[in-house]
Amino acid sequence: MNTTYLKFFKKLIKLTVAVFLVFYAATYFMPEKLVSPAMPYLILLSASVTLIFHYIIIKAAEKKFSRFISYFMIATVMKLLLYLIVIFLYVYLNKNDAFPFVITFLLLYIIFSVFEVINLLQIQNSSTKDNLEKK
Repeated sequence: MNTTYLKFFKKLIKLTVAVFLVFYAATYFMPEKLVSPAMPYLILLSASVTLIFHYIIIKAAEKKFSRFISYFMIATVMKLLLYLIVIFLYVYLNKNDAFPFVITFLLLYIIFSVFEVINLLQIQNSSTKDNLEKK
């Protein structure tokens, strides 16, 4: 495995632990009806999906960096479809927990998406620098 992916993996673990601790602490201050029992599983799902799709995007960019944008867009659409399926299934099966679940899911989606984009921009900037230095 390359060092870029391992660095991302370490950062993702730190983020996941931090998110879990913040969400867990928030449950003490929020009304019980606003806390989804699926929260820990949502955090793990978000982290896992982010890790898998980041790996796919990095591997695609290594082969041909010009295809990076295409792979990123395809991965984003696939991720959204996967998340929509999860949301619809959960809401269908657990109508009483629908609102807290969707709000938690939305917050996690924003947190992990911002994290992934920041890391991808760092990779892109470093590869652009490397290309400029080679010239």
